[in-house]
Amino acid sequence: MLSVWALPNHLTVTRLGLRVQRGLKGGVARNRAKRLVREAFRAHKAQLKTGDDLLILIHQIAGVSFSQFEAELTSACSKLRLFN
Repeated sequence: MLSVWALPNHLTVTRLGLRVQRGLKGGVARNRAKRLVREAFRAHKAQLKTGDDLLILIHQIAGVSFSQFEAELTSACSKLRLFN
């Protein structure tokens, strides 16, 4: 559902970049997916290490809830050791 890449940015903030595959659905669904991922990022931003750029590629958006996006994002960030 999500792919996450992290690169150091040598700044004191963690930045987020989003990409939703265009062929998935209409624009409304793509924008909803971006809003949900942004909200999940905001919910866990205080726990993330500073100084990274996160790029998130969203593969699937049909029938996915906020809790699923949040679980997927936290799982990917923990695998990349991005949490303090």
